[in-house]
Amino acid sequence: VRNIHLLSVGDRVNLGESCFIQAAGGVEIGDNVIVGPGVKIWSQNHEFKNPCQPVQDQGYTFSKVVIGNDVWIAANAFIMPGAQIGDGAIVSAGAVVGGKPIAPYKIIAGNPARVIGSRIIEAQKVVV
Repeated sequence: VRNIHLLSVGDRVNLGESCFIQAAGGVEIGDNVIVGPGVKIWSQNHEFKNPCQPVQDQGYTFSKVVIGNDVWIAANAFIMPGAQIGDGAIVSAGAVVGGKPIAPYKIIAGNPARVIGSRIIEAQKVVV
C-alpha cells in the first residue's frame, strides 16, 4: 500500500496475496469486501497531455476510487483511478475497471469492464 493515510478500509475486508493499492488520490473500501490475489487499485495516473514533454516529467493526475459494501473483486483485476463500484457488485478475474460508475449488484468482466450480469436479490423478486 502506498499513501496509506489516504486509504479508508471498512470492517471485514479481506485482501488477497500480492494486492497493490496506490491511494495517492484517495481510496475508500466499504464493509465485507473481498479483494482477490493480485488485484491492483490505482487512484493516481501519469499526466500525458503535452506530447512535446516526456510523460515522466508531466506529473500526475489523481482521482478517488470508491468500492462499496459487499463487493467481490476477483483475482488480478485492475481498478483504475476514478472507479466507483456499487454495493454488492462482482468484478470478474482480470477485469479492467475504468472511471465509469458500476451500478450496485452488477457483475462485470473484460477489458474494458462491462456488465455481463446482475445479482438477483430474492427479497426483491416480484411474483406476477
